[in-house]
Amino acid sequence: MKKLIVIGVTTLAAMFVALGVAPSAYAYPETSCNVTVNAQKAEGGTILKVHATSQQITTDDGLGRAAADAVNWRAEFNGTVREANTDVFDTTFTLPKVSSETSFLLTVQAVMPDATTTCEKSLNITVVPGGTDVNPPGELPNTGGPRMILLVAGLGLVALGGVAIRQSRRRHEGVTA
Repeated sequence: MKKLIVIGVTTLAAMFVALGVAPSAYAYPETSCNVTVNAQKAEGGTILKVHATSQQITTDDGLGRAAADAVNWRAEFNGTVREANTDVFDTTFTLPKVSSETSFLLTVQAVMPDATTTCEKSLNITVVPGGTDVNPPGELPNTGGPRMILLVAGLGLVALGGVAIRQSRRRHEGVTA
């Protein structure tokens, strides 16, 4: 009976050790990607620069060493597709010339080396006609201000309110004194 208890306890301890050192990160890898562009609103005919990175780019080579794996990238903008098999993805697109402000969709997709996990990001890129001022002007525009008659009327009402308060205090001072 003691042998059976020792075998059971030893088996249970071995199972806990095996489960405790199992690399759960490799069983369910974190998949995230980050996509940045040089401008989300720009004039037609200019260059759109796309930079993408992935958080999951290393795997275990079976000997306990980390090995960098390339990610299969695919970017699509206005019908043009760019693809690469690399860790960091950099590409450019020429923005189309437009006659009015138009929004286009940029889609970047990363397929991880295991081919089962993907990450996809989408950005709206607004293209404005050439010669349009994209940046805000140096000075704020005059969006209206006080008309002189309103300013004088407001100051008159403030003065009238001050006189009314002064008179009411004098009356109350005379009654209580």
